[in-house]
Amino acid sequence: MLSILTIIVIFGSAIFLHELGHYLACRFFRIKTPEFAVGFGPTLLKYTDSRETKWMLKIIPLGGYVKIPAMEPESKEPATTNQKIAIAIAGPLGNLFTGILAAAILWFSGWPQTPEKDSTIGWVSQELQAETSLRPGDQLININGNEVKTWEEVAWAIILGTKTQTSMPMTSFKTKSGKTGVFATPIGGDYNIRQAGIDKISIPKISMVISQSPASKAGLMTGDIILEINDEPILSTKRIREISADGKNHEFKVKRADMTFTTKMRSEEAQITEDGQTLKMLGVYWKEDKAWQHPSVWESMQRAVSSTFRGIIALLNPKTDIGVQHMSSAPGIIKMIHVHSQTSLGHAAWMAIIININLAILNLLPIPALDGGHILIALIQKIKGKPVNPHIRRRIEIVCFLILIIFMIYVSVQDIRNWNRGEDNTEYIQPRFSPSSPNPGS
Repeated sequence: MLSILTIIVIFGSAIFLHELGHYLACRFFRIKTPEFAVGFGPTLLKYTDSRETKWMLKIIPLGGYVKIPAMEPESKEPATTNQKIAIAIAGPLGNLFTGILAAAILWFSGWPQTPEKDSTIGWVSQELQAETSLRPGDQLININGNEVKTWEEVAWAIILGTKTQTSMPMTSFKTKSGKTGVFATPIGGDYNIRQAGIDKISIPKISMVISQSPASKAGLMTGDIILEINDEPILSTKRIREISADGKNHEFKVKRADMTFTTKMRSEEAQITEDGQTLKMLGVYWKEDKAWQHPSVWESMQRAVSSTFRGIIALLNPKTDIGVQHMSSAPGIIKMIHVHSQTSLGHAAWMAIIININLAILNLLPIPALDGGHILIALIQKIKGKPVNPHIRRRIEIVCFLILIIFMIYVSVQDIRNWNRGEDNTEYIQPRFSPSSPNPGS
């Protein structure tokens, strides 16, 4: 129920305040607005105010519009060119204001985030280590010609990499110590993006030890940190899974408070689903290295604007692997709001920021039927000194509108078909180990 309410508030406020921006600009210029609708579909409530604006609440609160006859080419009382530009810009400004408001909520509430001190690698796949000089502990400073300082910048630089002459997508790198080279980043995974074979540092700190597990029998406890395995420094839990997957004995160096000790363990089969599926494991849950952060309004807005422009540029660049299949329409956005609203108020606020900044920027694109199209036509009229042929303008707008509708339907269908993309719907249980298994260190 909370998730549904969050979807309505975030989605509804983004559309409502966008249209309210247009309405307030019309009010400022004393231009008539016969209708203002919140949502779409059949009308639930309606009210006509003293200015003869009919306010309507529709049954589906995920859209809306404000009717402005003065913006139409055949209007008998058309708005001036400057007024048309101001009215068109006011909608995206409404989204900008909403984004700032959401950023203020995020600053106030905060959200749990993994601290990013730099772009140091915590894990490199064995295949990649065989192909390149990259090793855990290397700090990346350049990916595909782009300077990187954080792991988020590393991930974006890899995902948005341009195509090469080879059949396999390749990524170039440079480390702080001077290592350079390229490595394959094949397209794959749930989202069909470049797969890097590297990951950030994740401190292997235990949050829970499962009863009867190898870790339990070896004496490990909540709060212990794995420092080394077989004298190899460990910077990621992924490396622990790699090493222990063979089921052989390995020597673990463990830190507990101010002391360190060594113990031996080997992974064992554990039942992980009610239907009997098993997996070799040590029997621990790892504590996520997260801290409560309160980004400033400026930081959040800057990050949202940057990610939006990055996505648009990547989509328009034919040399990247990003395409229409990576876009989201209403169904995809609704799912993202649902997922983020389960985490924290801060995550829901971040989704509100992203949605509003996307709406603001995309609506300003110079495409007929969008606010940017109205601005473009108004500027052409201003330069020519006379109106654009209304019949030609209407035809162009209808064609562009139909293309946008078809495009939105296509993306929506893809969103619905991929509704469970990125999710593992297997019903797992807490792993069950056999109490009769031998001591893991024997």
